[in-house]
Amino acid sequence: MLTTSTIDDVIAEGASVHAFPLWKAPHARVGAPNPSAVPHRWSYATMRSLLTRAGELISAEEADRRVFMMINPGSGPPCTTETIAAAMQLILPGECAPAHRHTPFALRFIVEGTGAFTAVNGEKVWMEEGDLVLTPSWAFHDHGKQGDGPMIWVDGLDVPLMTYLRIQFFEEWKESRFPSLEMAGASNLRYPWTEMQTRLDAEPGPYACLPYLQRIGGQPISRTIGAQAERIAAGTSSPQRQSTTSHVYVVRSGRGRTHVGSTVLEWEPGDTFAIPTWQPFHHEAFGETAYVFAMHDRPLIDALGYYQERGAAK
Repeated sequence: MLTTSTIDDVIAEGASVHAFPLWKAPHARVGAPNPSAVPHRWSYATMRSLLTRAGELISAEEADRRVFMMINPGSGPPCTTETIAAAMQLILPGECAPAHRHTPFALRFIVEGTGAFTAVNGEKVWMEEGDLVLTPSWAFHDHGKQGDGPMIWVDGLDVPLMTYLRIQFFEEWKESRFPSLEMAGASNLRYPWTEMQTRLDAEPGPYACLPYLQRIGGQPISRTIGAQAERIAAGTSSPQRQSTTSHVYVVRSGRGRTHVGSTVLEWEPGDTFAIPTWQPFHHEAFGETAYVFAMHDRPLIDALGYYQERGAAK
């Protein structure tokens, strides 16, 4: 049966019943990953100023967690990359961040300070600069600070995945502190920087990259977020990489810059920067050996079977 409708009429009728013509979508045929997130750097000096000023105006109890989320300026969802939410958190002497638990996995990379601890499902671990500390999914946890000065760290969570899937749960503990004890021996929750730097320095050549793996079993630190540390000798560059993995870097020490496609990100100690998926990138170190920490979404991408790369070996 012939119709006198135009294609615009058909599209308009489709819209009235919440149907959309896929051929009108600009992303219907994408030949390569096309993230909304863009390469971006957050200055530690700026973020520290925000946190310390907030620390004078709102308590840890009032804020629950005194945190500034690092939002990518790209047009995607309000996160740091499409799959990682990174934030910077402050705790001050004598404070307690109240105990709670949530579905998202979380890691913490300590940027500044000493004398703070986190307690996770009854295990109390102390945190020092450069340490990586883990909070597994659905584990009750709180944080406390002793001694002088602030403690600042970068959090990394898989919140974007939970938000997309709409499967996130959250629960507060009935008291501000969850009962905890210090455990004897090495913890599966804490990975000291002193250990990682010793391992990096033992690697040959001007560049080294080593993953953080669970002490028991040697698996990635979580099913959704992985972590690694890198050493770049002064005056040298890391190999160029390009993969279906997004990264959020935190500068442990040294100064340099990272080339991400046509974008150049200059960095110094404490800075955080985001590298979206499928962006070719490499680091350069200036003046002294640089050490950087990175969280990434490779465990998630591997589990889905979608990992691809160009450049350096896996």
